[in-house]
Amino acid sequence: MMEAIELCEEIVGRPISADYSDVKRIGDHIWWISSNERFRGHYPEWKIRRDVPTILREIYEHNRERWESASTAASTATSTATST
Repeated sequence: MMEAIELCEEIVGRPISADYSDVKRIGDHIWWISSNERFRGHYPEWKIRRDVPTILREIYEHNRERWESASTAASTATSTATST
């Protein structure tokens, strides 16, 4: 998780607000995949086409405008609320 947060910070070019906790939450996965060799044995033509950094960059690029406008709106609302 921490590696993903660092990748996200690298992609956006600034620190992001993120909290990490070791406490398990309802719905959290209790397993992970560390090797896909068995899967490849069943599907030998299958190949990974995108790595995690590429996926995170695609998510950011697709949502950047929406997130930036939401952030600007939130900042404006906070500034207006504190100045009244």
